[in-house]
Order: sequence, then structure tokens, then C-alpha cells
Amino acid sequence: MTDNNKVIVITGASSGIGESLAKSYAKRKDTSLVLASRDIVKLARVQKDCIQLGCNQCIIIKYDASNQLDCESLIKQTLLKLKKIDLLILNAGVSYHNLFRQSKDLSVYRQMMDINFFGYMYTTYYALDQMVGQYEKTGVKAQIAVVSSVSGELGLPLRAGYCASKFAVNGFFESLRMEVPQIDFTVLMPTSVNTPMRQHSLGHSNNSCNNNDSSTNKIQFNEDESKRMSLEDCCFVIVRSIDAKRKKVVFPFSNYLATVIKPIFPNFIERMAMKKAGGSIVPQSKL
Repeated sequence: MTDNNKVIVITGASSGIGESLAKSYAKRKDTSLVLASRDIVKLARVQKDCIQLGCNQCIIIKYDASNQLDCESLIKQTLLKLKKIDLLILNAGVSYHNLFRQSKDLSVYRQMMDINFFGYMYTTYYALDQMVGQYEKTGVKAQIAVVSSVSGELGLPLRAGYCASKFAVNGFFESLRMEVPQIDFTVLMPTSVNTPMRQHSLGHSNNSCNNNDSSTNKIQFNEDESKRMSLEDCCFVIVRSIDAKRKKVVFPFSNYLATVIKPIFPNFIERMAMKKAGGSIVPQSKL
């Protein structure tokens, strides 16, 4: 392994955006990957693909973002085996769709914050000292890339808890960027992407974190799912933005424009959000 070897840690790497990013970076010369997720079986499949694509090595670690000890262990194991972290991509997350006033089990909102916000915070905390130390020793900044969402800039219907977790993420890393100038921070805020995330949302039968909230009815979304951003396009923007060390990226452009217009024409943006991101609740009794 050469001194130029780049160590990249990706959380939530067993599917969706995380898996796609892992495969993109695996193609790069002198790259070692550390992939983390709750699903070790799927991670092993991604690991095999990444090795075939040419990365120097690919380590997989079982990781529950909501568990502080797992977050600490991920960083400790990485440093023990690879001695450094050049790029930490925080991507593990979960969604939840429901009308807040119909929620019967409010613990689902705490669970979402544990995964989407505290998971990012814990993992970052345990990596900071090493990453700052690398800069002080070499003069080269390590980087933390945060996969957030436009839902952290724009409130959306049926996603109150999810938006809250993403607003927290965006605010936290905006502050941290100023506190820790020895590290480059890139916060990425994509639109709705065509991934399995919705099928794995809290309350969905496919999710092993299912909170069994009986208030979770089926939602018929206004959104045309065929118009959701493709995984390939999303990851292309993410990788390009990380390479350019951009601080904050809202994409596609229509979403960025909405964040600019919102303070000036809030009612217009809310109407558009209802039209594009809203939906209707189908009671379980009618399914």
C-alpha cells in the first residue's frame, strides 16, 4: 500500500446512495474503503463488488448509526487497521411519512433523530481529533461529506420528523465547519432519489427498525416516482461536489432555486411543496 493510499469511510453503504458511492470510489487508484451498515450480508455483497472494481482493500463493519458505541467502534477499527481517514461520508439514514397529528407512538420521532442526526454527530465526534491531527501533521485537510437532504432546507408535508432531523444535520455541520477549519466539510442536499429508502422507512413492513406504529397508513403521494432523480445522477453530483470540496450543494437546480426564493415568496413555495411532495392518507381499513 502506497503513501498515496486514500482511506474512505462510508456509512449506510449496503444499498442506495451509499452502495453506489462505494462502487464509484472503488474504481479509483490507491483507494481503501471501509463500508458500514446494519446489514452485514448486503455489505459483504457490496464488498465483493468493490474488490472486483479494483480498490486496494475493502473492509466491512457492522454499524447501527443510532448506537453511540457502534459509531465509536467504527472509527476506532478504521484507525487501528488503516491508521487514518481521508474522507468520511455520512450517509446512513431513514425516512418516515405520516401526518404528525395521527401519530400514536411518538418514539418514532426520537428514533429518527437517533439515526439521522445523532448517528452523524457521534461518528463525526470520534473522528475529529484524528482528522485534525492529520492536518497538523501533513498540512493536508481530511474531508467529511454529509449526505443530507433538501428536506433540511425546506419543510415538506408528511415529513415533519424527517425534516426536523435534516434541519438539525444542516445546522450542526454549518456550525462545525466554522469551529473546525482544519477539516473540509461538504453538505449535500439532494432531492427525492430513486432508492429503496422509502420502502425501508420507519413504520414500513420491510424495515427491521419498524416501530409498529399502528397509525402508519398507506400514503398515496402526489409525486410521480418516475420523475425522481436517478441514483446514477445523484451520485455523479455527490462525487463531483466532494472532489471540488464544495461547502454546500442543493440539487438539482430547481431545488436550489426554491431555497433562494423561499424567504421572498414563502406562500408560493409552500403551495409548490404541497403539490409536488404532498399526498393523501389511505386508511389501513381500506387497504
